[in-house]
Amino acid sequence: MPAVGSHLQDHLAMPVEFTTPISDSLHYLLSSPLQAILEFLKYLLMGVGILSHAFQYNSTFFPTRLLRDDLTIDKDDPRNNDTSVPDNRPDIEYMHIPNDCIGVQAPGKGAYSFLVTLIRPKSEGTVRLASTDPRTPPAIDLGYLTAPEDYAPLRAGVRLALRVAEDVRNQGYLFGNLHVPEADTDEEIDRFIRKNLISCYHYTSTCRMGNETHGARASVVDAKLKVHGVQGLQVCDASVFPEIICSHTMAPSVMVAEKCADMIEGEYRERDREVVTSGSHVVIGRL
Repeated sequence: MPAVGSHLQDHLAMPVEFTTPISDSLHYLLSSPLQAILEFLKYLLMGVGILSHAFQYNSTFFPTRLLRDDLTIDKDDPRNNDTSVPDNRPDIEYMHIPNDCIGVQAPGKGAYSFLVTLIRPKSEGTVRLASTDPRTPPAIDLGYLTAPEDYAPLRAGVRLALRVAEDVRNQGYLFGNLHVPEADTDEEIDRFIRKNLISCYHYTSTCRMGNETHGARASVVDAKLKVHGVQGLQVCDASVFPEIICSHTMAPSVMVAEKCADMIEGEYRERDREVVTSGSHVVIGRL
């Protein structure tokens, strides 16, 4: 079955990082053991302090096609606000992280990261058996940036992060460059992307759902998650997504699992139900 292990996709993340006052960052906990102990006690005894805060407060999703040249969002056309239109699906997510994501630090300062994430990549990779020995790790080719069209939305996302940082600085906040491109050219930003791209660990689509087993839309499982041509085998995880979704994958994976459980339960109920007619009575028994 050619689609098994093919069409591997992932959300591609690009950290753009800035320095902050250390008290505004999770680096505050690393500034001294005493500070970490005090924060632990504050949280343990009163439920307050930096440990009572979420690691990530929010995310921002947007379609880069709506970005104007000045990096503002085009909201003038009401059709651009219709979320039911496929073209209006976001292709970039900003994860706002009060920490650095790749180990780049500035002594005595905190860090803040815009995790510029491509959530509708075109690039695909593969997972293949490396040998007949089941203990041998598989051969994995993530295929990042193999589709040239993935550069444009990432480039736009990086530029917007730099623009937001400049606006923050203009408000008087101490927001220094920590890990940013050296210039605002396409070539430099693309180089920065290639060098620093990281995974979101949102792997999908290597056993994708569909009706065909061969051809351009070759798939592995049908709408009931059953493997084509194999009796008694179902796949139930993010690998069945026909293509990667433009959101985080945990909740949709749980939804797939719940649907799969319902379908399995329904099949067993039908299989275990025997209707026997005896006179005017209907007896339902379990096999």
